[in-house]
Amino acid sequence: MNTTSQILKEARYHLNQSGRTVYAVSVLLVISADVFVFLLSDILSIFAGCAIYGISFMDYTGTISTTDVYIVAVCIISVLMVLLIIFLMPLYTSMRRMAFIGARGRNIDSHYIFACFTSQERYIRSLRLIFNVLRPIILCFIISMLPSALCIVAQEYVYYDFLPILSIVLCLCGLIFTVLFSLRYIFADYIMFYGEKSAERAVRCSVRLFKHNRFRLFLLLIRLLPFMLLTLLIIPSLWTIPYIEESIAVFTQLIYGADEMREKSPDYQPTSL
Repeated sequence: MNTTSQILKEARYHLNQSGRTVYAVSVLLVISADVFVFLLSDILSIFAGCAIYGISFMDYTGTISTTDVYIVAVCIISVLMVLLIIFLMPLYTSMRRMAFIGARGRNIDSHYIFACFTSQERYIRSLRLIFNVLRPIILCFIISMLPSALCIVAQEYVYYDFLPILSIVLCLCGLIFTVLFSLRYIFADYIMFYGEKSAERAVRCSVRLFKHNRFRLFLLLIRLLPFMLLTLLIIPSLWTIPYIEESIAVFTQLIYGADEMREKSPDYQPTSL
């Protein structure tokens, strides 16, 4: 049995031992929080006099006649939604912490669902880590979207049949590049759970872990790809997300010790992973 199969088998074992129900409830809360943000956005938009679909703020069919007032309303609602999302993101951190604890062979109960809210220190550390992870990812996303945006702007001045298709292709390439770039931060949460106090050091350690184990990580993600696709159907996510997170937690546990040994001795070579 190869390493990836061992990781997946161990992840299934820990899920069964620690209890899938609590994981499912945690995922349901995260999904409910996202739905709540979208609904609140629409409700606030109606009260502001502008009908904004989703969170794109691109469609307007309201009654506000003054453009400046509309822009101010959109900006205020946008800021409120971003702040609310940031406030709720430790829910996801709590879920990852459950996966970390489960990977270490401990049982999970309901009080772990709000672990990052019940402790002020844990909540602040979670927010700091979120800011340190999102900052480079958002910057990467903006830079990746620039070529597509330039094509869209170019269509206003010159018309070529290939420009709309090129802008879509560049947009998809930018999204894929952003996703691949964000993988370097996939271990940051777990490193904080191991006891790292500094969010900056946790991010740097995650990048180092990714560089040393990117091939193994890609193999694991390929095996998990069917479960990721099932997650898009929403309902299966109650079972697929805990399995994905538990697999990554087990993988992190396997490589983190090897990384510490490598830092102490650059010539260290892991005998098995």
